[in-house]
Amino acid sequence: EAHEAIRPTYIENTEIEGTAQEQKLYNLIWKRTIASQMADAKVLKTDIKIASDKREEKFTVQATQVVFDGFLKVYMESQDDAQEEAEVLLPELHVGDSMTALGFTADCKFTAPPSRYSEATLVKKLEELGIGRPSTYAPTISTLTTGRGYIVKGDKEGEKIPVTCLAMKNGKITESAKTETVGAEKGKLLPQEIGMIVTDYLVKNFHTILGYDFTANVEKDFDKIADGDLVWNKVISDFYSPFHHKVEEVLGDKEYNHVSRELGKDPSDGEMLIAKFGQYGPYIQKGDGEKKQYAHLAPGQLIESITLEEAAKLFLLPKVIGQYNGIDIIATKGRFGPYLKYGEKNVSLPRGTDPLKVTLEDCIAAITESESKTAANTIMAEYKDSDIQIINGRYGPYIKHDGKNFKIPKGTEVSSLTEEKCKEIISTSEPTKRGFKRKTSAK
Repeated sequence: EAHEAIRPTYIENTEIEGTAQEQKLYNLIWKRTIASQMADAKVLKTDIKIASDKREEKFTVQATQVVFDGFLKVYMESQDDAQEEAEVLLPELHVGDSMTALGFTADCKFTAPPSRYSEATLVKKLEELGIGRPSTYAPTISTLTTGRGYIVKGDKEGEKIPVTCLAMKNGKITESAKTETVGAEKGKLLPQEIGMIVTDYLVKNFHTILGYDFTANVEKDFDKIADGDLVWNKVISDFYSPFHHKVEEVLGDKEYNHVSRELGKDPSDGEMLIAKFGQYGPYIQKGDGEKKQYAHLAPGQLIESITLEEAAKLFLLPKVIGQYNGIDIIATKGRFGPYLKYGEKNVSLPRGTDPLKVTLEDCIAAITESESKTAANTIMAEYKDSDIQIINGRYGPYIKHDGKNFKIPKGTEVSSLTEEKCKEIISTSEPTKRGFKRKTSAK
């Protein structure tokens, strides 16, 4: 709607020169353009229901057959063998025909719940509800994810459920087992504990503002103000007066709904595990005396659904993995993810790493990488009276003086650089350029 459709400038050019990816893109655009001008395809759909005189259930067979290609004609060449084989060819049948069962298969399927929103489907839903404008969609999603942490974009592992399948062939019944995954999500917007709590609070106290119609009606009022059909200060007053009164009302209510859920006793020591929500998010409290222990929930875990077994695993950390250079390496997890304690240093582990499964080799690699980064940009020598420093940078040693950087000539031993030698290099060379200045045109 914001711009006209993308289409080939010269429709007679069915192919172009370029990379394989560019050719595929052009081919897709060309086909879509041609197809949009062609007639609709006609498809014959056939449903056959087979009844039994011994049971109420009916067996159903469905098949489709393209009787007129229409716009599908331009896509036929790209149809793969699997799609062609997917067409079910049915024999000629009539109502009342008697059939013989050669075999049966009884399989178990689970009805999938409505899928969670992705960024694209959420924007589409907002458009349908008339909420927001194209310029506000991206900032809204950004605020909910990175700004407030109410939702995160990620994957959710489904629950694996064992099922039994039955098959009958030639009068013989066989049984087989398989696993069905239910509830898996990929690349979706997943609600976080803080988001659920805030939503419950707002629904309880500001349900009118949270209604889908509210934002859509405000958008319409803005348009009417722009057209001169409404006075802006009356619109603001009609909203602000009751809203401010409600804010004052809830500010006086000091009651806080403490989210808490007892999970049970830790099998290892019998201490009670309680899921709670605090200033820094959801966590598990172990014990109720002076020696309380706390552990943050892992990404994807929620107070309402975390199990006793999952909570107990959170207290297996910190865990000693081994030693490196005579110093213990301890794997643990903090507010910002998994990390290692190595002496007085904290070394981050890659996001998604399970600190309970990390190996000694992985830890050593993370430590050495961290040390190499720390070694960069360290001061190797300093002459304070002259404001001269020799720094080990990302691309090797260099001289820094008066806020400017100077290259060290090739073949020069850094250990041989005296204060006088540094002054000589500074006086006979130009400072290196750091980045560039963006040119701006005068208005």
